Amino acid sequence: FYPNATVIVNDIGAVCFFTDAHVLDAVGLGDMAPAVARLRGEYSAAWVDRWARGNGASLAIVYPDVLPPSDWPLMGIWTIPEPWIVGHAEVTVYAVDPREAFALRRNLTRFQSELPTGVRWAGI
Repeated sequence: FYPNATVIVNDIGAVCFFTDAHVLDAVGLGDMAPAVARLRGEYSAAWVDRWARGNGASLAIVYPDVLPPSDWPLMGIWTIPEPWIVGHAEVTVYAVDPREAFALRRNLTRFQSELPTGVRWAGI
């Protein structure tokens, strides 16, 4: 759905492997800026917004602790029944650019059939 977009994610491995998207790592393994901001005590919703917009991100697929800015529309939540391979049981999806919200909601609805067995989608 977003092969050439800039996206923010937590778990970068599969996303980097299966797409040509420009991936911004919200944790700091693939991009040290978030890790440095956390260590310096500068990590906040305002910091995340500056970092995301400065890098041209269009959407974020992240864990709830990423602190998304309040003006990023929450598009939905994936709930993973047995999150032994990921960091959280819930993954939130945001439109970094509110103008992209309608298209993102449409694409997420289409993507539901691709979700692994047991993962639940709650569109907002």
